[in-house]
Amino acid sequence: MKALKISLTTIIVIILLIIGLLFGLKVYGDHHPNNKDIKSLNMANPFEPTKEYYVKTTKPMKHNPKDYEDESHIYKTTGYDDNGNSKKITYMGMKKLKPNHYLKIKEKLDTVKSYEEVKKDNIPKKAMSKLEK
Repeated sequence: MKALKISLTTIIVIILLIIGLLFGLKVYGDHHPNNKDIKSLNMANPFEPTKEYYVKTTKPMKHNPKDYEDESHIYKTTGYDDNGNSKKITYMGMKKLKPNHYLKIKEKLDTVKSYEEVKKDNIPKKAMSKLEK
């Protein structure tokens, strides 16, 4: 019984230390946003939120045939969150995207993690009103 109590206490202390380290890493990253090493570590940090933005596709800003084997294109646009707040977003399409389509972009620490096409009806009203301007 005593060994079980010690084991459980040890496990709880380790879990609390891990949670404390992750939270501390997030706070440190918030105060040092240009530190690439901390930013890389925080990409896997569950305390660092993933944000969603909605964009309307445009013509690509740049084509990267030399840097990549595929037909990737770089896009720069303004995205809007659920509340209509704007943010400049740069993302790469693995192929040329059709203009005037809508995407939901998932971003963490100013890095686009993924994007998916969404229907106009599935975009929050505040974001949609900004996208249509």
